[in-house]
Amino acid sequence: MNVLARFRLFSCLAWSLAWIPLQYLFFTGAKAFSVSDFFALNGLYYLTMCVFEVPTGVLADRFGRKTTLALGAFGFAAASFAVLQADTTFTAGLGMVALGIAHTLLNGADAAWLYDHLAERGLAAHYLREESRAQWMRILGVSLSDLVGGAAAEWFGLQAAFHVAIVATFVAGVLACSLPETPRPRGLGVRHVLGRSLSAVRGRELRWILAYATALFVLLRIAFHFYQPQMHAVGIERPLHYGATLCVLNLIAAPFARSAQRIQARLGAKRLALLLVQAFAASFLALAWVRNAWCIALFALQQIPFGLMQPVVRGFTNRFAPPEARATILSLQSFCGRALFGLALFVVGAIVDDVGSLRPLYAVLGVVTVVLAIGLARTMPQIEDDPPN
Repeated sequence: MNVLARFRLFSCLAWSLAWIPLQYLFFTGAKAFSVSDFFALNGLYYLTMCVFEVPTGVLADRFGRKTTLALGAFGFAAASFAVLQADTTFTAGLGMVALGIAHTLLNGADAAWLYDHLAERGLAAHYLREESRAQWMRILGVSLSDLVGGAAAEWFGLQAAFHVAIVATFVAGVLACSLPETPRPRGLGVRHVLGRSLSAVRGRELRWILAYATALFVLLRIAFHFYQPQMHAVGIERPLHYGATLCVLNLIAAPFARSAQRIQARLGAKRLALLLVQAFAASFLALAWVRNAWCIALFALQQIPFGLMQPVVRGFTNRFAPPEARATILSLQSFCGRALFGLALFVVGAIVDDVGSLRPLYAVLGVVTVVLAIGLARTMPQIEDDPPN
């Protein structure tokens, strides 16, 4: 198996956290935590990533991406085991902290590894195509793990979904160990990496991309974390139905991820970037009125920007980021999105407990997203399309 094929298989397995589609049932059902506890635990997870996002990006840039990829995958396995064994909100919180740290080790380092691996061979122009393939494999892996985890939980109990995640992510760690390390500039200290990162993001293009990536991430995460409570509210309660629904939704996203280069070539980089935000606005406004299982059709609409977001944002970022600070800048983007979203989750949990429905929140989100789309369109810099390859 060649290097890129191993990386794609790693991408398929590393994010296969089969218990995530069932965490609402696990925390509020099996563990008897409150709805606000569910949102607070996820908020803690995102805030943990905020604390560690940039340091782990610097670690990847300073000491190499292969090591952080392996540590992140093995960390996912260990964190899944810790959450499974938790019996209080405190111990569950510790597990979510471990999960957040593991996530930061993977986030950004994978894109930086791929770009540098291609650049070393004179193939940097093929990055969007290869990132699209890797994203397709990530989504495929998540889809299969959602389905397998849901079926395992249905037949053997919720703990079986955790076992699926532990095995898949451990194998991903082994695959990461088999990847070659990309060459890093010698003699670069942490201060230099941070300095280059801060200098780069002062440029208009990277400033806008940072704001765009932050906004799109928050919209995507809000949409995702509302799926399970909304499905429960309309009477969908069996683990298999949760796993199968999330599997189908991810499979809808997969072809868009796979075709990101072709879609961007047809629509243009600027138009595609704005369409992703507009898709969220339309879905949120519609979800404010839907009261039954047809909400899943609107979840499906949100899978289009989900599939396209990572290749598009990473393609923009890698084009403007200096090579010695690439992982750090990608981590900075992730930090901003997770910080804003992590804080929002604590507020959202309290509001849902008070009003007992997501519909008013969907209406507010729809209006805010329309305003956001207008602001992004007005401030967007000139970003040239990639040349055909």
